[in-house]
Amino acid sequence: MRAVIDKKTGNVTYQLYQSIFYQASDWRFYRKANYETPNGLESVDAKFLKPPLATHFDCPDHTSSVCTYNEHVGFTIDRERLESIAKLYEPGKRVEWRFTFVPKDGDEFNDTLLVAEVVGFLQAVDSYKKTLGS
Repeated sequence: MRAVIDKKTGNVTYQLYQSIFYQASDWRFYRKANYETPNGLESVDAKFLKPPLATHFDCPDHTSSVCTYNEHVGFTIDRERLESIAKLYEPGKRVEWRFTFVPKDGDEFNDTLLVAEVVGFLQAVDSYKKTLGS
């Protein structure tokens, strides 16, 4: 998770950010994401957050059938949705929030965050905003 905070207005943009490494014969181009909500699965557009990178030491002339790729992708998520996920927190229990990045071609990337991490993230943003006087 990451937050971009406008220091003048206090407005916050929330993102789930993922660096995906994989070996394949070509780029997967992750462009969609699905994530759990209390009301079911939600689908959103995913975007490159950094230029994609192929590690050339694994694929020096791109004639190899398998190269190592890295895509930095993410999606914007609103505060209300994060708060609804945070409400699932139960002290002492491992509650996970599941999400999937869906590529144009190739395998999906499935991962989770602990709901406790979402709670802590929102608390950290709120704490920082207080220092701005927002």
